[in-house]
Amino acid sequence: MAITKVGAMTDPPGADDYAILQAKLDAYAKQIGNQGMILTQWTNTTTAPKIAIGSYITHGGTLFVVDTEDFAVPAPTSDGTYYLKVATSGATLAVSWVASTAGYVWNAIYNGLYHADESQILPYQLVKAGATLTKRKITNLMQGSGFVTVDWTGATNYVDQGVKTTDSPEFANYASKTLTGDVDLDDVIISGFYYIPSDALNSPIALYCSLTVSRNADIISQMLVPNNADVMYYRSGTGIGGNPSWRAWKQVTQSDQNLRTTDSVHFANINPPVDNNDATPPTIGIGGFTFAVAGSQSAILAPSGGTHMYLRMTSSGSIWGCGRIAGGSATPVGTGSGTDYAFFWRIG
Repeated sequence: MAITKVGAMTDPPGADDYAILQAKLDAYAKQIGNQGMILTQWTNTTTAPKIAIGSYITHGGTLFVVDTEDFAVPAPTSDGTYYLKVATSGATLAVSWVASTAGYVWNAIYNGLYHADESQILPYQLVKAGATLTKRKITNLMQGSGFVTVDWTGATNYVDQGVKTTDSPEFANYASKTLTGDVDLDDVIISGFYYIPSDALNSPIALYCSLTVSRNADIISQMLVPNNADVMYYRSGTGIGGNPSWRAWKQVTQSDQNLRTTDSVHFANINPPVDNNDATPPTIGIGGFTFAVAGSQSAILAPSGGTHMYLRMTSSGSIWGCGRIAGGSATPVGTGSGTDYAFFWRIG
């Protein structure tokens, strides 16, 4: 059992040259016609693959064939992703699974991925995870890395980095980085997470801080959270990579007001309504409401100070007056002997 050279023809041709010519024609037909798969056990996920009998491999400009039976390749013993390597061994090829394609580059002359030691990576991948062996074919071998692979079901795997759902990976651009030395936040312009010292330039606070950076082309935002301080800062910038322009830092402070749906909230610029039940309305703040009650022919003055909107009406619904009124001014007096109500809303 071996992977042997297909012989070279002689000049003038001899009797054996007809068999050599036929073998080369067979190889040409298979390889040009897309020799789709040379591994056995393609759909099996527990058995190590072999190289199928009759498969042709071109290596270093020489044609080889698996001549007598399926060629066994020692299976990896450790979990990982492996690549099919071939190298000349006398008049035959030696084949093995290797865990890395480092040092292999595309050779346009030999139309393959070759190493300086003249070994070659074939477009096949074996992924071992425990007892499971998944065979995949590489569709973009010429790239040398970042392979797009496909299994027997047609499922693609763009870059198999061996990341499992149980892993805690750290990605190059998004792992938290500790910045030391002369740190200037104007220069921290790569998207990611950072830990910055207390003396960093262009920081809004002299504390150790966590910094989050998000950048899209020349537009950037930074969010900074200091240690041991209940505040947060943010800013944005444009022209990054050219003529940067940064906006001032803005501070966000935690209020801790613990509001509940049952609370009666009074905001600084919105005054609450003030209860009253006589002819003299109390003074109210801007945005506040109150009312007064009196006989129809009695005077009702607006609350003192500022400007109000008012409505004076009878208990039966007749309106004596409404509109804008200065603080302390009299509302229109009605007729009859009923009861009037006046409502006031301070607007200034």
